[in-house]
Amino acid sequence: MSSAAGHIPSAIGTSGFGFEFERNVQTAFVILMLAKGYSPGLRSWPIKQVFFQAKRHGANTDDIVVTARASQSGLEAKLYASIKLTASIDKGKDSAFGKTMRDAWADFTGGIFNAELDALALITGPLAHRDIVHGRELLDMARSHGSSASFFDHMKQGLGISKEKIALLEAFQFQMTHWNSSTPSEEQQWKFLQRFYLFGFDLDIRKGMMQAIMHSVLGTISKSEVDAVWRAIKEEIAFRSKHATDMTVDSLPEEIKEHFGFLSPPTAGMTTILEDELMRVAFMLGSWDEDSPGDQEVIEELSSIPFKDWKKRLRKLKRDRPEHFEQNRGLWRIVNREGLLAEMGPLFSDEDVNQLLTATLKVLSSTPPTTQAETDNG
Repeated sequence: MSSAAGHIPSAIGTSGFGFEFERNVQTAFVILMLAKGYSPGLRSWPIKQVFFQAKRHGANTDDIVVTARASQSGLEAKLYASIKLTASIDKGKDSAFGKTMRDAWADFTGGIFNAELDALALITGPLAHRDIVHGRELLDMARSHGSSASFFDHMKQGLGISKEKIALLEAFQFQMTHWNSSTPSEEQQWKFLQRFYLFGFDLDIRKGMMQAIMHSVLGTISKSEVDAVWRAIKEEIAFRSKHATDMTVDSLPEEIKEHFGFLSPPTAGMTTILEDELMRVAFMLGSWDEDSPGDQEVIEELSSIPFKDWKKRLRKLKRDRPEHFEQNRGLWRIVNREGLLAEMGPLFSDEDVNQLLTATLKVLSSTPPTTQAETDNG
């Protein structure tokens, strides 16, 4: 059907579909960060930071820049990735691959790239069969050789080298020469090929393998329904992309942190919570039975308010801070109190501890002793 007759363009060719794919890929990297996972193309160091639209940070490859950091040494490695819905290795200057090579070569030669640790990548949806079979193998061959001379000798001899690999190497060389304004040395070419990756993410389709993997990861680290968390992260990425800002676990908004049960730092979170007398008393007790007269008396002694009012206010606090409480048939418990004591302990004074001890002893001393008959009948 001709355009004059109202031809409807393919959805895969529209920019909106491409933006959706880009957001899905960015969301996948953020989920890996939340899971303390690793980035493809880099050493197995946990992801610590993700940049969106990173030109203002000096990168030309700006769709996503992922920072991984070694836990012991603090060394950092970065993945600079272009995200294209479809792309194929070619000599086109204005093609998706040509634009990717323009930015990748500028980063590789521009002084911000660490050729020992960093990596460059083109992330696409469907990859052409030629690029899967021959392109990725060509790049792996470059990584397997110990020198540029060894790699190019192998390619020139042609032993076991397909015509397709030769053609793809020529396409890379064409792009490098064009964007360098002169032919780079074989050493430069080899080092670039070593650090360049082709990644295929099937996030261009619904219910694909990558989405299943990412949802599975979310299911293990999130307390909420995975589709809702996926959407919340995508919305946050859209906002940060618009303003060209980065994302770390600490910088996530509270509403996203709540999905994962992340606790705010003591100085900014628990310190403020413990200023609330209800939470302070609850944390001191650790656990209590709201139907126990003895527990009620201790609570009234510590909080200086009637237990009925304290109970009503505490239930409201539980709705606001559900991550800190467990409650079942009147039995209450502060979640992870033992783990939090190490960092929260300094917030309590000797007076607080003495007050708890005094109130407990007072209640115990006023409790009638158990008779032998009561013991036998118990």
